[in-house]
Amino acid sequence: MPSLKCPLTGKPLPAGFIVHPSCAARIVRIAQGVEEVMPAVVAVQRGEARPGSRPTGGGQPRSRVPLNVGVFEDVDDIRDVVYTWAALVLSEVAHRPGVDVYRLEWSSVARVFASYSLELCRWREVPVMVDELEDALAWACRITDPPARTLPVMCPACLGLSYQDLQKQFVQCPHCMAGFPLDRARLEMLRVAYARPLPMGLLVEALAAFGYEVSAKRIQKWKERGKISPVFTHPDRYRPQDVVALLEHSPAS
Repeated sequence: MPSLKCPLTGKPLPAGFIVHPSCAARIVRIAQGVEEVMPAVVAVQRGEARPGSRPTGGGQPRSRVPLNVGVFEDVDDIRDVVYTWAALVLSEVAHRPGVDVYRLEWSSVARVFASYSLELCRWREVPVMVDELEDALAWACRITDPPARTLPVMCPACLGLSYQDLQKQFVQCPHCMAGFPLDRARLEMLRVAYARPLPMGLLVEALAAFGYEVSAKRIQKWKERGKISPVFTHPDRYRPQDVVALLEHSPAS
């Protein structure tokens, strides 16, 4: 009877292993990626960092779209992949089901994978885990280091996100193949951002794109006074349209 082979390396499997023990080093590299990449990609989502661009100054309203709005949901998906697998490892491999991974620092989430790297080689779910985590981290790297001279835009037809050359006036969506003017795609992102729950850093940037210069400190003061509340399902996020309504229909200060 031929010996079973590792689905990740093709090497013969020792008894009791789902993937070859050498894959433990691959899992450790994934853990290192979580610790190094995830803080950066979350900073992009929060509006605290935007690779390849610097915020404008002068206190004047800005008409451009916030560049990281289009990757906002992508970052949420990446976070969900990492957290879901960390929770499964803690529950099924470490036998610590009561740990709330969402409260852990990224360095602690990384240790979940690194600390059990060899045990994971015996876990039935590890081939899928490795594939999904490596894909998620590669995706995160593309977000934190996008190609030079490109802009993330949203297709007006299918709402798909893509990076497009800033030098072009007319571009094509790689998802549905629809063609559209680059400016129209930027306006579409702005429209979607208006009603989307955003974290504070990105909220301030989106408001500036709508022509409202409002500081995070001012919004926090309104929250303390009960004039505005975060979105019920996301206690750290606010909708730009709610802030705009407050600015236009009440003497907020």
